[in-house]
Amino acid sequence: MISMSLPFSTFALHCQVQMNENLSTIAQRHFSEKVYGRDGSLNKILSFNPQIKNPNLIFVGQILQLEENPASLTSRRQTLHTNKKNRIPASEQEDTKKEEVTESEIPTEIQKETLKEAPVLPVVEEKIKKTEMLPMALLGFDLGLQYVKIDGVDTNNQNAKANVLSDASPSLHLWWQQNHSEKWQTQLSVKFSKFQFQDPAPKTMQNKNVNSTDFDGEIRYVVSTQGSFVFTTLGAGTEFFLRAIDTNTLKIDHAGLMHFKLGYNWAFLDHNKTKAHWLLGAGIVAGYSASTYKVDPGTLFFSELGILQNLKSMNLSGSLFYQTLEQESKVLGDQTRSDVGIRFGMQWSFN
Repeated sequence: MISMSLPFSTFALHCQVQMNENLSTIAQRHFSEKVYGRDGSLNKILSFNPQIKNPNLIFVGQILQLEENPASLTSRRQTLHTNKKNRIPASEQEDTKKEEVTESEIPTEIQKETLKEAPVLPVVEEKIKKTEMLPMALLGFDLGLQYVKIDGVDTNNQNAKANVLSDASPSLHLWWQQNHSEKWQTQLSVKFSKFQFQDPAPKTMQNKNVNSTDFDGEIRYVVSTQGSFVFTTLGAGTEFFLRAIDTNTLKIDHAGLMHFKLGYNWAFLDHNKTKAHWLLGAGIVAGYSASTYKVDPGTLFFSELGILQNLKSMNLSGSLFYQTLEQESKVLGDQTRSDVGIRFGMQWSFN
């Protein structure tokens, strides 16, 4: 009698990939046998799903087959049944045994060659445990508080100098990230900020409340499995300058600016769904419109230290950031603007 037994499992014929799952966790959840190795459940899933070209890349909502195709299984059973009917009669088997060569008749060299172990086929490496799904898109927002300090010089007022500092100013940052592949990503964002400046005694501010809006388009190239990437950003927004009206009065003027940035985001921690990164970059700022004056090109430098916690349906993030902008104007003179603050945000993935 020919019998067939399949390893115990707790799965249906198919399963749908859920958020934060990879092939290793799916194999552990649906199979009771070992995950890794030549006969492990992970290799079985790959054999049942030949459409998976890269084990490190699966998507939320993807349907995976967890058992051999029923048609193939039926065909294999029919083949076994046919072979059973065509077994060699016992009398012929006896004649065959008589013709068998005994071990003593086989040359020693051939025996040694026969005893050599068969080569072991390569198995899927355990690093698949760290595989993460790549969502097609991310939507997120950040709420922040920041302080701004402006060190300004007005060349039209006997090089009058003044330093002003803002109160804790709120900001809202909305962004959409599209993942085109494992390496290439793009992001569109808009940021709204509202600042209120203090009077730099003994002088007074003519306008203390200032609003600004910035739009950015960013291209990213991922350079490591942990998620480090280089990026370039092109954007436009509103910048403001400090100007002396007279010896006792200061004013904030607006100017439209375009900026171009280059930077590197180093993902230095990836452990138990917690990630941390350090971002560094620099850029060029050029003024393109102002009511009564022209703004010369300037330079900026920025840095950010952030952390992200992955939850079942969303991510939570927090970061500390710093930026300095050195700008010149033939009318307003030199100024240096420094921003420092903190942000907290949430993001959701889409497939």
